[in-house]
Amino acid sequence: MKCPQAIVVVVIVGVSLATLAGCTARPAPNTDWSERMIAVLRDPHGQGGAGGDLRIDSGARNARGTAYLADVPRGEYDVLAVCDGTGTIHLAVKTTTPPHRVLASSDFACGATLRLPVTVAATGVALEATDPSTSAQWQVMIVTPGWEPAPTTYSH
Repeated sequence: MKCPQAIVVVVIVGVSLATLAGCTARPAPNTDWSERMIAVLRDPHGQGGAGGDLRIDSGARNARGTAYLADVPRGEYDVLAVCDGTGTIHLAVKTTTPPHRVLASSDFACGATLRLPVTVAATGVALEATDPSTSAQWQVMIVTPGWEPAPTTYSH
């Protein structure tokens, strides 16, 4: 049986382009890690949280991720933070209105959990994570003071 050469060439070119496109695509975020961290750190009486991927914007020196939690009421809280994909991340908890005063901040190592006490004097906080690497993941939850997540062991 004789195959038309045009069909063979189209199939080869199509497979080659699909392979190249797959090689140049950005890696998908590790949603399993994020979902596990949210489940572990969620305080049923807490104020929620945020997180995601840290990325370096054009012209920036550090990877950055910022989230605004507008509904966090005034009060005393603990901020629990975790990260993955780098060595250390810097977390700053700030006011949401200018001049964006820092309420609390700290560096923390990925693989460990940071507990950062914070006093929110006006409704809302901004969470800002930074890292000098090219990318990382972070997750932060605002919990009632002293609340402890259940002991859990996860591995990659």
